[in-house]
Amino acid sequence: MASESDSGAHAAGGLITQRMAAERGRVTATVYLLWGAMLLATAVTRGVPSETVEWVLGAATVIPGAGLIVFGVLALRARRRRISEFEARHGVGAGQQSPVARGRRRTAGSERFDG
Repeated sequence: MASESDSGAHAAGGLITQRMAAERGRVTATVYLLWGAMLLATAVTRGVPSETVEWVLGAATVIPGAGLIVFGVLALRARRRRISEFEARHGVGAGQQSPVARGRRRTAGSERFDG
């Protein structure tokens, strides 16, 4: 039987750890998308700018908002690509953990009296 050091599993991390690394970034990408949408919504609610200062403030809101949305989409696509590459190497579902099944929790008064 091969040891962990012979198989290379220990050096590269286990499948669960590798899958976790491949799936990383979902929350960050979601925050980018939400923050960008909030900036764009702020710019839209200001209305049509009439003065130069309003145009500058509008651009200072729209440009970063659009940039954050682009970064969020790119981060989600990169995450999906990492997961696809991982599954192509190790098989679909490799490294996924099944949820722990918990028994029914006993609370006060939940026992039945058979008397």
